[in-house]
Amino acid sequence: MKYIIFFLILFCFNPLLAQLPDLKPKIEYTVNENLINLHPTVLNSDEIVYELNYLFLVIKQGKTGNLSNQKQEGKFVIKGNEKQILSEMKLNFNDDDKMKAYLFIRDENNNKLISKDSLVLNYSSANQLKNSLDNYYNQVESNQNEFVIRGLVTDHTKSKLGKDFFDIFYNSYNLLDQKYPFLIEIYEFPPQGRNSKVEIYVEDKVLATFMLNPSEEYLKELNSYIFRQLINYDKNRKIINTY
Repeated sequence: MKYIIFFLILFCFNPLLAQLPDLKPKIEYTVNENLINLHPTVLNSDEIVYELNYLFLVIKQGKTGNLSNQKQEGKFVIKGNEKQILSEMKLNFNDDDKMKAYLFIRDENNNKLISKDSLVLNYSSANQLKNSLDNYYNQVESNQNEFVIRGLVTDHTKSKLGKDFFDIFYNSYNLLDQKYPFLIEIYEFPPQGRNSKVEIYVEDKVLATFMLNPSEEYLKELNSYIFRQLINYDKNRKIINTY
């Protein structure tokens, strides 16, 4: 009997044995003349109810090369074997426009990425690319005909101190002549004691984790540290993509 109990405890608490949520996000869309209607959706194939949050990000490039972006995010609860439409976004889509849409599904409690989807559309071409983000990042780097999104940073801070740090980072980032060709996400979590925790994500990977401190000197040093991490990440990324 004690061996059965031990096995059950091991199964429940070992993350390698625990079953991951079976969620299938998908960006659905319809086109009516020059209007595109986007619907980020998610299907829960489990019997379990999940509390999650989503980020839906759409970047559009016009004929002149100008970029515009829109973002929707929020919390949601999804029942077992349920499909949900998370939101709706309508955009004008004209000749020579290009568009990228990203959908991220994360755990509400620990912000862990559970699943994702992406969509790339080109109005002037019947060719539609629909891939996971992992494959997509490599493809846009190797194809000069694809437009590359640079300098995109999303703000998920919640406190004034978190916003202060985001502003310091974003203002410094905007001064760079050459922006990085990947999405940077800045998340702030509820305080553990007096200070909040912040995590920097790059291409779904945690670049840095740290606690906030109201000292202006500390925030500036932290900002310098993040930029050093970005430089190293970008160098390693380029090396990997050459193979």
